[in-house]
Amino acid sequence: MKAGRLRRNLLSRTKGITSASAGSVADFVRLVSRIERAWRADALWFRGQGNSAHGLKPGTYRRPDRYRDEAEDERCYEFRRRAVQFPAGRPPTSDWEWYVLMQHHGLPTRLLDWSEGALIGLYFAVREHEGSHDAAVWILDPTWLQEEVVRRSGFLPPRRDPMRKFVLDYMPDPDDKRTDWILGYLPEMFSKKRLPAFPAPFRPPQIHRRVAAQLSAFTIHGRFHLGLEKLAHLTRDPRLAKIRVPASRIERIRKDLELCGIVETTVFPELEGLGRELRDF
Repeated sequence: MKAGRLRRNLLSRTKGITSASAGSVADFVRLVSRIERAWRADALWFRGQGNSAHGLKPGTYRRPDRYRDEAEDERCYEFRRRAVQFPAGRPPTSDWEWYVLMQHHGLPTRLLDWSEGALIGLYFAVREHEGSHDAAVWILDPTWLQEEVVRRSGFLPPRRDPMRKFVLDYMPDPDDKRTDWILGYLPEMFSKKRLPAFPAPFRPPQIHRRVAAQLSAFTIHGRFHLGLEKLAHLTRDPRLAKIRVPASRIERIRKDLELCGIVETTVFPELEGLGRELRDF
């Protein structure tokens, strides 16, 4: 859909990023529906952020003074070495499972959390918000991202290769040799291998109940710290959007989400989630 038609639907585009504002859950759902139809997307991913001014930068890249890029391997090694004393369900069985577990327990990584649920994304935007600034929900078409990254990063097989369509159509799986291009994003520790430039999408192994409850998906970022925004700016038909949530409407939206059954134990199905939910009961 062209930019002119998007504007008539209360959407605009700046530097490749479609933007809009939602003052209620109903407004938000309507905008998501318009974006889905405009992009003709098979699926959408959502990421809620408490401050609309913040970009899509993973934890490792938010504090370069404290978390240097080259220090990531040391953090991974130390987490794996010491995590065995804190048993939590099934232990990870691969480097990717360990990396996802690190992300879920607060260690900075090159991962960004997304959800396949629109209202879950909205919940994360407003759940701990005090109303001092606008929040935002980012929306991504993972199919667009996958196609762009395999083309631009040299992962796409030649036209006559029977694997070309598979690589374009199927979400990468680190355990599937047909999509082993994703392995370049998590090289062997201490290898000093150069990372790909742009982020890539992947669905995580469900090693934690929270992953399933949150309908989790991830982008894993490469060398560019704001790679998603950069890719949207470079692409002719980008599929990245941001819906701003005005600070004055956040409390009302939080109450409406509760009516819809989106509460703390919905996204954190564990005792800590129950405690937080009952804290303000």
